[in-house]
Amino acid sequence: MYNLNLNCHKGDKIMANRKKKETKKITASKMAKAILDGPAVVLDEKAVAEIVKINPAGNSGIPAPAKHGFNGRMVKLLTKDLPNNQKIPPQAMIILDTIEALGGDKSPVSQGEIVDNLVANGLKTVQTPKRIYDFYRKDLIERKLIDFA
Repeated sequence: MYNLNLNCHKGDKIMANRKKKETKKITASKMAKAILDGPAVVLDEKAVAEIVKINPAGNSGIPAPAKHGFNGRMVKLLTKDLPNNQKIPPQAMIILDTIEALGGDKSPVSQGEIVDNLVANGLKTVQTPKRIYDFYRKDLIERKLIDFA
């Protein structure tokens, strides 16, 4: 048996004895009134829907979609030489080899063509080629090995 010393006084309430708060269902217009702290403000359902709609690309730092989507975005190979004997993962090197094989060192190549040809150029993975490309693309751009055209 445990001996608990709660140091309770006569006027203290113990948490276990408190009643559970009841939840009430409220309408969207009542919620909007509560948010705006204006009991005199009356909003209809359309106005509440306009308040709730948020543009995910607005202030979140998410770039706007490319003009022709993922597949239409053009990428060019800047170099395959790594400075200071740096190493990159084999899958990233396969991406560079694929871009070079498609002529990306001379003229830009679309991302769709790159992803479609990764497996043919030796990519062995359980994940999709697009996911592998998406994962390494940022690193390859930061290392200035590839860039968007």
